[in-house]
Amino acid sequence: MSILCFLFFNLIAQAAPHPASGSSVINSIQEGSIFSQMGFKLNAVPEGWSFISRENPLNSKDLQIDLGKKFSVVNDRMGRISFKSEWTLKKINLETYVKKFLRDYNQFGFEVAGLQSLREKNSIIVDVHQKNKKTRSRQMFFQNGNRIVTATCIDEFENFDRTIKDCNLILNGLRWK
Repeated sequence: MSILCFLFFNLIAQAAPHPASGSSVINSIQEGSIFSQMGFKLNAVPEGWSFISRENPLNSKDLQIDLGKKFSVVNDRMGRISFKSEWTLKKINLETYVKKFLRDYNQFGFEVAGLQSLREKNSIIVDVHQKNKKTRSRQMFFQNGNRIVTATCIDEFENFDRTIKDCNLILNGLRWK
């Protein structure tokens, strides 16, 4: 009887206080299940990444989830990766969709450092940096039918090389459901 009670209480101790709350296994980044509501799953998330925020505007199918990781114990700055999911009214050409954003980068103080289309993954990579060289970022646009997911990896200019390694691992593991 005591073994049965121990097993029961052990299961309860690992359960979340409320279903789908922050401590739930469902929301574990390593499990990748939290992203299922955005239409995809992540196969790999390196250690140290944690949730920063999660937004779902009222009456909207759009969703945004932000992750962060401290790469240095010296300062509080962290690398970030943000996933934003959008629905379009009809299936559009991904290159046309990305080009409308490229026009705006310069006016917001960014320069496009690289652009690459990956047709086999139906995605586009855009590398940008601030003109004052404070930050660098990589945006990757993924399309599946009418759904477009924009993943943005950003960090300070001097720390970006470490951050991008983790971001590339995360983004290469994105799989549509």
